[in-house]
Amino acid sequence: MRRRVIVIPLIRNPRREYLLCRMPHEELGIHLATATPLLFKDAVREKRYPDGRREELYMVFLVFDCPVTEVTIQLNDEFDAVAWVGPTDLERYDLNEETVDTFRKIGILPTSSTHPSPPGSEI
Repeated sequence: MRRRVIVIPLIRNPRREYLLCRMPHEELGIHLATATPLLFKDAVREKRYPDGRREELYMVFLVFDCPVTEVTIQLNDEFDAVAWVGPTDLERYDLNEETVDTFRKIGILPTSSTHPSPPGSEI
């Protein structure tokens, strides 16, 4: 299993917020007001390559609350469409297990939602 490490300082400083806000601005044209840590989690996930190879990766997820100051979205070439989706509409989307687990942990999706529970999350 290969490990990839991306280090973002968790202390509150302008540089961290700049780094976290840069990607949404570059990809979506939106501006974020702040970046406040919400949740930390880790998992081993399988990466699948176009040539059929598979590899296990250890991943660390740092989830931040980032209020948007500019709501006009300008998609770059990587995206075809965008939608603002409220919590009650999320079940209409095919969300991956990490996203469902994260949304449950931060209270956006109820634990009784119709999305299947990620493996290992049962008590």
